[in-house]
Amino acid sequence: MVRTYPYNEVLPYTSGPLSSPTFAAEHLEQVLKDIYITLAAEDYPAAYKAVHELKNYLALKNELSPEERAKLVHIFYDVCMHKSLDSSSFDKFASIFQDLTRKRWMIEGIPELDWRPLRKEVLLALGEGESLRKGEKDISTTVKLTTHAQSLFGEEQLLSMLKEFLPLYNTTNNADAVMSVGLMNLFLPTTFKDTPPQSFAPALFNLWNLNPSSPVMDTLFIDYFSRLARDSMVSHHVVFTEEQIAKVFGTILRNIPLPHAFSRPKGGEDRADQYMYSYLKRSENPVGTLRDWARFVVYQFHEESVWRNLETFIHGVETYFYPSNSGRWSDILVGFVYYLTEFTVLRWNKENGHEPAKGEPMPPPEKKLREEQKDRLVRLLRGPIFMSIYAKSGNVVSTAQSALSSLAYLSPNLVIPGALKRFYPSLSGLVETHRTSSSLGSLRVLAKTLCAEPRWRAHVPSLLMLALPGIDPNDLDKTVQTLKFIEAVSMLVPFWEENDGEEGLADGFVMRDIQEFEEMKGDDMPEAMEDIDLDLVQKSALCRGVLGEFITAFLGKLFILLENLPEASSRRSKHKSGEDRVTSELPIVCLALFSSLSPELFEIALTKVTHFVTNTVVHHGGMPFMCIVSALAKARPAETTAKLLPIFLRSIRFEVEENDAGAGRTTLDDDLPRDRALVWYFSLLRGVLAASGNHVIRHAADIREFLRWMCSERVGSSVVGPHLGSFLFGLFHSLTVIYADDTRLKNDDSQGYDINDWGVHLRPGDLRIKWHVPTDEEVEFAVELYLTLVEKACGQLDALIRDGEQAKGKETSDMVKFWLRLLSDATGGLADLFDASRGESVDPKADEERKVPHQYPTGYFFSGTPDDERYTRIHEARDRIGKTLHTTHQFLIAHKEDDVECFQTWSSCLKTWFMDVGCNRTVKLYNRLESYYSSSKRPFQMSGLSKPFPRPVLIRRAALYHIELQRHNLGLRKRTELDTILLKDLACSCVSVYTLTRLSAQSALESAIKVINGTRTVLAPFLLDELAKGVEANNHDKVKGAVFTFLMKAMHRTVTRDWRFTADYVLNILKLRGMDKLSLQALSQKAYVATVMEVKATPPVLRLPETTLNKIYPQSDETKVEVDKLAAKVKRKFVQRKEKRLELREKLFMVAKESHWKTSVMASGMGLGSLVGPQEMPTPDMVKMIIKGAIDEHPSVRMLHASTLSQTVQYIWQYSLSDGSIEKLLRDEVPVPNSVKLQTPRDPDFTSRFLKSFSEPAGDVFIDQTRAGWLVWPDEYAASKIPEDQFIFKTDDVTQPLFDAFAGLDRAWFEKLFGYLKEEPREGHSEVFRPVFANALTAILGSLRHCPVDETAVLQEVQTMVAALLADGDKHHQRAGSEGLAALVMSTKAASRLEQEEVWTWALPLVKTVFDEKLTPENLGTWTGFVSHLFHKQDPRRAMPLMKMLSEFRLNMHSNEAFKESAKIALLRKCVALAGWHYTLEEPIVSDFLAHLDHPYKGVREEIAKTLWVVYNRQRYYAYASVEDLLAAKTLEAVPRANNPLDEVFAKIIPELHEHRQNGAGTEEATPYKSAGKTLAIWLRAAITADNANAYVPYLPRMIPETLPMVDVKEDTDLQQLTAQFLVSVGTVQYPPSQHKELIGILAEIAKTAESWHHRARVMSVVHVIYFSSLYTLSEENKAALRDIIISLLADSQVEVRESASLILTGIVRLSPEIIPSLIQKYAAQLDGVPRRTSPPHEPILALSTLIRSFPYGTPPPWAPPLLARLARIGGSNSPVGRTIKNTLGEFKKTRSDNWKEDSKCFTAEELEDLEGVVGHRSYFA
Repeated sequence: MVRTYPYNEVLPYTSGPLSSPTFAAEHLEQVLKDIYITLAAEDYPAAYKAVHELKNYLALKNELSPEERAKLVHIFYDVCMHKSLDSSSFDKFASIFQDLTRKRWMIEGIPELDWRPLRKEVLLALGEGESLRKGEKDISTTVKLTTHAQSLFGEEQLLSMLKEFLPLYNTTNNADAVMSVGLMNLFLPTTFKDTPPQSFAPALFNLWNLNPSSPVMDTLFIDYFSRLARDSMVSHHVVFTEEQIAKVFGTILRNIPLPHAFSRPKGGEDRADQYMYSYLKRSENPVGTLRDWARFVVYQFHEESVWRNLETFIHGVETYFYPSNSGRWSDILVGFVYYLTEFTVLRWNKENGHEPAKGEPMPPPEKKLREEQKDRLVRLLRGPIFMSIYAKSGNVVSTAQSALSSLAYLSPNLVIPGALKRFYPSLSGLVETHRTSSSLGSLRVLAKTLCAEPRWRAHVPSLLMLALPGIDPNDLDKTVQTLKFIEAVSMLVPFWEENDGEEGLADGFVMRDIQEFEEMKGDDMPEAMEDIDLDLVQKSALCRGVLGEFITAFLGKLFILLENLPEASSRRSKHKSGEDRVTSELPIVCLALFSSLSPELFEIALTKVTHFVTNTVVHHGGMPFMCIVSALAKARPAETTAKLLPIFLRSIRFEVEENDAGAGRTTLDDDLPRDRALVWYFSLLRGVLAASGNHVIRHAADIREFLRWMCSERVGSSVVGPHLGSFLFGLFHSLTVIYADDTRLKNDDSQGYDINDWGVHLRPGDLRIKWHVPTDEEVEFAVELYLTLVEKACGQLDALIRDGEQAKGKETSDMVKFWLRLLSDATGGLADLFDASRGESVDPKADEERKVPHQYPTGYFFSGTPDDERYTRIHEARDRIGKTLHTTHQFLIAHKEDDVECFQTWSSCLKTWFMDVGCNRTVKLYNRLESYYSSSKRPFQMSGLSKPFPRPVLIRRAALYHIELQRHNLGLRKRTELDTILLKDLACSCVSVYTLTRLSAQSALESAIKVINGTRTVLAPFLLDELAKGVEANNHDKVKGAVFTFLMKAMHRTVTRDWRFTADYVLNILKLRGMDKLSLQALSQKAYVATVMEVKATPPVLRLPETTLNKIYPQSDETKVEVDKLAAKVKRKFVQRKEKRLELREKLFMVAKESHWKTSVMASGMGLGSLVGPQEMPTPDMVKMIIKGAIDEHPSVRMLHASTLSQTVQYIWQYSLSDGSIEKLLRDEVPVPNSVKLQTPRDPDFTSRFLKSFSEPAGDVFIDQTRAGWLVWPDEYAASKIPEDQFIFKTDDVTQPLFDAFAGLDRAWFEKLFGYLKEEPREGHSEVFRPVFANALTAILGSLRHCPVDETAVLQEVQTMVAALLADGDKHHQRAGSEGLAALVMSTKAASRLEQEEVWTWALPLVKTVFDEKLTPENLGTWTGFVSHLFHKQDPRRAMPLMKMLSEFRLNMHSNEAFKESAKIALLRKCVALAGWHYTLEEPIVSDFLAHLDHPYKGVREEIAKTLWVVYNRQRYYAYASVEDLLAAKTLEAVPRANNPLDEVFAKIIPELHEHRQNGAGTEEATPYKSAGKTLAIWLRAAITADNANAYVPYLPRMIPETLPMVDVKEDTDLQQLTAQFLVSVGTVQYPPSQHKELIGILAEIAKTAESWHHRARVMSVVHVIYFSSLYTLSEENKAALRDIIISLLADSQVEVRESASLILTGIVRLSPEIIPSLIQKYAAQLDGVPRRTSPPHEPILALSTLIRSFPYGTPPPWAPPLLARLARIGGSNSPVGRTIKNTLGEFKKTRSDNWKEDSKCFTAEELEDLEGVVGHRSYFA
């Protein structure tokens, strides 16, 4: 693959190594060798550096062959899958893998990857893996890795993936369903060449239908299907059927939050699926979903059904694009349209050869995007976009403008006329101001199309002139938009005037077009506009005077703007103000404009600028005017320098000599009046030097004299110093730096430009750049000035220092700051001449480890000439500066320690001295250039095209690449003796007593650390010593300085990872906690938190497999020696670090025992938490301290030690089960105790036997997950074997002493523990069941059960304590008792069957007593948590006694204890919900509940309703025998069981409800009808608003007639409310097509026969929602039936019903415009039959008004004017007919007030006359 942009060819030094084909290959080979050696030696920190070098290799645009890329992809995939990688290592290796697979074309031809290891890592990161190994890898990074690897999973792996992921799916737990679909979205391949997508897609759509109301499922499925649509374009297979496409469109419509009818049901309270989705989503981008929607649509354009659905969608929602109709939906709708255009442009460019395909496969001819399809999309979307560019939201406007740009690119002649039709009135001030700003922004994005299209070029000068009033100091937003428009045009249009055009012809042509725009109906260009001699008009557009007039006017506007901008001090704010935006835009637009000017026009601009700046001083506008002058200098440096440089030098001299400017000293922030002109000219002088280069040499004598004179006349001036320094920086930079001295619009402009050069984009491959490369003369001049300055400055500073005590005045401070600033700026300006490799290292050992970057040529001036005298002299001068800085620091410390400004200037100078070697980094030139490049390229970016930018933008990319090469070469420099001295000086200032001194020194030190090798190891001992001294002496300032210095990222890594320093740092941090100052204690906490994240137990590392290592680099004797050498070093360091860690752990242990509780918590948290693990087990003393701390008096200490104790037990488990071999643990060679795999028998009766087993005590195994078998049976599933014998830990020399330490867990310990547990929690802490304490107790009791010491007596005593707590009714005692009881039960999980039975024999009576006698509203939450804890992800048979006890509950209709009844049902419901489809004891419970739906108590009824929903929701399952069977199934029934229990339930409920209603409902007293109705409403609403509501769909039509009468029961407001909520929700349910006919029939019957108009109105709202939410799944017959219902209600006897029907019909007409002719014919005929002077019926008036209101915006349809006129003629009729007509005409007027001038052209004079007088004044309708 050949790159589009010739990075190496455009540089001025391409004849060197860069042109060699082996240069980059050598770099890559060295990188791979380093990676191999470091990984083979297990030196991961060094491997990170090697990987970083590989990232640099790629960032420098070096090519990788397909073979090399394939090898690297497989290597880093294997490394990422290595089990022993910690999170940090994994992130780094995953990052390079993502870089290698970032684009789709990059992975073409790469062999497939094995998906199974990655699947295991994802599940481990989710906490779902079947392994004792903890998932160390971050889930977000793992998911990102998967998204990049997915394209490398082949289609032949599809079935094996489905067999792995589909069995995870079940709706018992929505999180499991999301996990299953999320994993399929991440792993399933999307490119299918041989496999028809329809072989598996129906099964996925069936799964989607099981959760029809889940927004999470919608997102996941559309994400996958959209990528499937894109990637499977390469095949001839049909990807999606019409029904599947309709399903996607329906989902898109439902997910847009449009008003009323479009709203989707709210999800249930349990949103565990959202948490799971947050882990598994592919992108954090909030607009990712909109991209998915658009991608699906655009890549299915070859299907006609997609076009039909898309057109229906756009027409239906078009009114919501209008600015006055904005809302939550605006961003979504406009974003969706934007991505439609974006993907269409991408496809068009890729498939039509506008850009090389880069190896990407192309779709077959029948699937390619065609010209007519492109135009069809533009016609469809341009109307909404034209409305959206004037939206109220800035984000919507920006998105719409981007979409407009894409549409104009696709079909200019379909977009530009409509755009100009709107823009000309806006720019002429004929409409609102905000429309002007939006029009200017839109013109900016259309500039490339306007300038490139011959038909529209002539409009550009006119638009430029019309845009000039937008430069307005009173409206800076509009000003910025204007400047950006001018910038865009200037980069595309050469401002060169011609003489052979007929003057005035262009103006006439433009005026003719504008007149045509005014007469134009719609947005299609009339044929009359195409008849024009374009060549003649284009030439006339450039006739002399037009562009010159624009330049003059533009500069005049600009000067007025800048004169009126506020002063700089008033523009300081956290966010960019309007003034800041103008200032930042100015250099870009001025450079673009001046660069495009012809010599004559440039002379005009230069003269005008010169006249202004020499006659006016805008003292607060120095920076903006400097940008203007700088732009002139960069555009034509010779003319600008020759004219302005002498003027500014003379003006500065005049101000100094005549006005005494710059004399004396000032401490004010603002300049004195006498100094303002001096500062003004200095600013302009800096602008002249911006890129003058060798043109400055002509003024060398003047500059020498100027510098000599300034340094003698104004030495020490606080005004002159900064500006003179900036002057020196600019001068040296322009003389010695390589930069692009080229701003032309084409490579060769020697022949000038003509109209054919407008809008032309240069191919990047043809780019040829003129560079400024320093000449001998320039360098000689710069070196001469630099040496002179250094000699004078250092001499002056040395003289001041020698004065010592006498040099204490302010004058001395001014002198020091003056010379330091000059040295700093001069050194920064000359940075490119300094050699980063020069100097003798004082630390050869550190230099051996220093990795010197592969050196790329960068055009270094002294390259190959190290003996050049100038090279030697400038480096000697730099060394002298360094020595002077050292002596200056000593002087300041001794005599001016309180002179903060001097210290700040010194630190700044030293920062420059360290940083600016090889290239300048302190002024961030790269960042500024990158910002300019990003801003300039944005209007020209186009999907599918690589760098379609104007030539000036391409040049900026080359300049950036040159600096990137420079930055890459630098790396870390050797640390010389002088460096060491100055670093220590900086470190000394970092602990100064003055805050500002510390801050400036820390900033400089942080920069120095980044460029000097071995800095950290020099500074750390010094800073640690200072920290210790500060702590000892209670010196707060010194302590703060040291700690904040350590908290710098570079230093913090050193003290937390280099164990020579870690212990001292940690111990000193702990000491801060005891200091008597709150700020220091807070600082200690901050440092502790940052440190504890880094200080960890020895990370386990396993050697990579040899097969992986050998892929990286071929092994040889040389590499073997290097590997062995490095491995020995790594092993030695590992041992040393481990010893240091253990030593620190012991010290922390002692601190924790002897310190205040605050310090103790910190010491324990690190020593007992971070430094303990299965590879570094705690000592017995530590275990004893943990046990003791768990019952400490202080709750924080108690909480910490309790969690640490639980963690310690886990480590003992891991160590014991792995026999002390951490390698086995990491390799997953240690089986989970009692874990087994059961094979699934292929027996049709297996599922029924499987479920039946859950109604009896477990046999041999427990099944703890509800996933396997719910949807489909896997080949095998996990289970836990029930041991017959007690499991006992194995012991050795490590674990036996730890078990001995558990002797501290005696009766007294547990008594104290339970005493604390039953205390009232602190404010803000939970008062219900606390799983954290239950889990800690479970771990402790479990360890007692399985340790090799008999602890039966202790366990019995614990049981006694728990029983005593439960006997007390206090809520806190109940909470503590429930936690202890749960722990006792859960601790038997790995115990023998006998022990489990014994515990339940003891526990069950206690629980029964509590549930029968002690349940209260205060402790119900506690016991609900208890039940949840026992059944969560557990086989319900583990708590079979409790489950049976709860299931034996029956309603007591004679009981008046409503709370106890409802509480027991709530506990039962929790049990059923968690047991899922494994719960099989529901039959008697359900029968009891269904028999008592009319229970008299509200609380009981609500629990009955919720429990019925949970029971029936959990009962359904599918249990396909295999994935193949599931794939073969055409559909999945909503309730898949043969004997559907709901059939029988509703067959019984509906008649009973009807009977109750007949027996009486309208009484004040409670009746069975009211009670049963409320129960049923709660149940059904909970069911149909859940994500998986489809099980109840078959019964809803029959329920609607029975529930409608409940709304009329005025005596019971609860019943009315609940029923109304249910009816609203009925419409939002997704009905399968098979249910539509029955549902619509029932709705039609109610609308026709219902006696109550309220019933008809409510049914109508249901019809409304169904029509919109099921729009794409309804058949034409069913749509017509729904429309007929609404139309029939237009004739209803009740006016409220008629008007509501009219409103609903409005939206239906938008979605089904084909019904308009029939409606007009029908109702116009009805009006024809009405006698004159007789009020017409309301029905036809409503119908025709509905048609008018259906199109409130845009040009009225052709049929609308006659209808409006006809309605107006009878507008005087009586109410309600007259009211309807007046409202209709009033709304028509209101929505068209902005565009009435255009819309009125659609009416005849007679029609306008009819409209007059009915609504409004004659001036509107006339």
